[in-house]
Amino acid sequence: MRLQRWLGLVVSAFLALCAPLMTVEGQQRIPTNLYEIVPTDYTIHEPPPLLDGKPVPVEFSVSVKNIPNLDELKQELSMELNLRIYWVDQRLQVGPYFEAFPNNTYMNANPALLNKIWIPDVYTDYTKSVSAPKILAAPASLRIYPNTTVRYSARITMQFACPMDFRKYPADTQSCDMSLESYAFTRDKIYFSWRPEGASINIAHRLAHFDFDFHFNNDKENVNFPSGSYPAITLTVLLHRRISYHMLQTYIPSLMFVIVSWLSFLVPPESVPGRMAICMTTLLTLTAMFAAVRQSTPSVSYVKGLDIWMVVCIFFVFLTLVEYTLVLRLTKNLKKNQSPPTSAKKPEPSTNSKASPMEPQMQPAKNGEEASAFHKFTGDVVSGPPSTESPRTCLTACIGGDGPDCWRNPTKRGILILETISCICIPGAFILFNFFYWPFLLTNSDVPVNSAA
Repeated sequence: MRLQRWLGLVVSAFLALCAPLMTVEGQQRIPTNLYEIVPTDYTIHEPPPLLDGKPVPVEFSVSVKNIPNLDELKQELSMELNLRIYWVDQRLQVGPYFEAFPNNTYMNANPALLNKIWIPDVYTDYTKSVSAPKILAAPASLRIYPNTTVRYSARITMQFACPMDFRKYPADTQSCDMSLESYAFTRDKIYFSWRPEGASINIAHRLAHFDFDFHFNNDKENVNFPSGSYPAITLTVLLHRRISYHMLQTYIPSLMFVIVSWLSFLVPPESVPGRMAICMTTLLTLTAMFAAVRQSTPSVSYVKGLDIWMVVCIFFVFLTLVEYTLVLRLTKNLKKNQSPPTSAKKPEPSTNSKASPMEPQMQPAKNGEEASAFHKFTGDVVSGPPSTESPRTCLTACIGGDGPDCWRNPTKRGILILETISCICIPGAFILFNFFYWPFLLTNSDVPVNSAA
């Protein structure tokens, strides 16, 4: 009796162990463990067999969710996206599962199965970090379709280097490439390409200073090494800077300061404090503005478009200051040449009603205002009642046409010519500079960018 009892227990245990392996006639057993879809002779070291003698296609698609950071000083770009990878592995035995569940379009597997099957060795060039927003588990999914197509999808945040060219800053267009390449398998084994749907852009906000667009390159030809040619594809992020910020912060204020420096041409040359204050104030303000702009822009060894504008603005204010310095020098020479010698004795006024025939009789000025203005300019002292109007320089008198003939004196004529040419040529040269500067800055030969926001 005891022996029979032990034999019954052994038979029951054997039947319980063999029950999952038993199949109903005409049916295949449903794999209860997903690892059973991997055959025993499967190797993860070799890619799937060629399809019709061609390399195994590995396809990609992305869904860009966010561009959280663009560091121009470090030339780095961060991008949050869903990356999907598709490949075909005919060695997987998924037939019994889909025969048992014909309504299912795919098998949802645990991403841990990737440790048991072959996966493409995809890496990104110039990448600094790749992370996942993990809470309990990494945000990833693995699907297997009836035709043995494997789809892996994951949410990742990628930070990669983006070499930038700031020659046309702040109207520049930056191109950042995210390259997906294979490290071990050459083009005769696998082939990389973007899926027809390419990518979807799901960014719900606009970048602070840029409009963006995405371009996809199916084949990157320059990944060639002595060991062979490796497959690679590229996602290019085009960033076109909006110039409106710098127009309000830099261009318009600096332009107004240059125009203020030209107002010094309306100030009489003898008003030294007023005219010098205008020139020096605008020059120092533009210099301080240029220093502040350079601190907030990337440091590069070449000249940027904004640097050209600021240097030219400072140069034209400097020209205005140099012009006034020359006017002061010519005015000083004019006073020195026309001042009477100090050793000469002034003649005493005669008490006689008639002047001596040897003495020149002083003729009254026809216009007291003109005489007063002229002698004030030349430094002579004139007697007589003071003028009721404000004194004018020789330049203003000549322009008005009612003063002494300034053209007879070479120094006075030089002052008049210098002031006239400066107030016309300096603004004209700045306007001519703008005709060349803005087409150069705004003309971009890169791929046109559409605002995707």
